[in-house]
Amino acid sequence: MVGALIMLILSALPFLAVGILMAVAIGQDVLPPELFNDPRLAEAGVTPDVLISALRVGGGVMAALALLYMIFAVLAFQGRNWARVLVTVMTVGFTLLMLSGLVTGTTTDASGLVVLLAIIVLSVGGTVLMYLPPAARFFANPPR
Repeated sequence: MVGALIMLILSALPFLAVGILMAVAIGQDVLPPELFNDPRLAEAGVTPDVLISALRVGGGVMAALALLYMIFAVLAFQGRNWARVLVTVMTVGFTLLMLSGLVTGTTTDASGLVVLLAIIVLSVGGTVLMYLPPAARFFANPPR
């Protein structure tokens, strides 16, 4: 269970960090200027302020989900089976999102691909560890 907890927390840390950075540090000076000159955004009526606000909200949501994932992982580590189920559901959802990003070509550079695959391996591996026979015995008789 310790290995599962470590793997799950490590898989969520990049999303927590990026989410916090997006929520706090995103501004016009950080984003590339050509982003604000995109004719599709202008055509849709998206101003720089609206774009920055949307990115900040997205970062906040990302950080909140990563924090929830970590909290559920800790609760599963404490023997709460419902938390193990929620971690499993979240892992499946996040993995499908990340794999769709790989398939659609969102991540094209090698380092981004390696990081994404490492996150998938950590989260899926940590979740699988929670369902192996020793973990099943742990959840059958959790510490109180």
